[in-house]
Amino acid sequence: SEERLTRLPDTAPTPDVLAEYKEAWAQLNDKEQQAVYLCYVAGLPEESEDPNRPSAAKTMGVTGRSVRNYLRRAKEKLRKWQD
Repeated sequence: SEERLTRLPDTAPTPDVLAEYKEAWAQLNDKEQQAVYLCYVAGLPEESEDPNRPSAAKTMGVTGRSVRNYLRRAKEKLRKWQD
């Protein structure tokens, strides 16, 4: 009902927060962005032994070790950017 909708909190990020996200995202190269998206947004595992199970490594055409390296570098860059 309309009454229920008015009670829902506004969870959309503010323009300032969106600008900050965009600036943070810009710190990462394409491979780092792809790894972060696939693992943390899409929820894929870094790698999988099961050939029928999707993974970030398979999607990116790299090894699981490469995905972990991209994620590690992304975290390091974002920590530096945050300081």
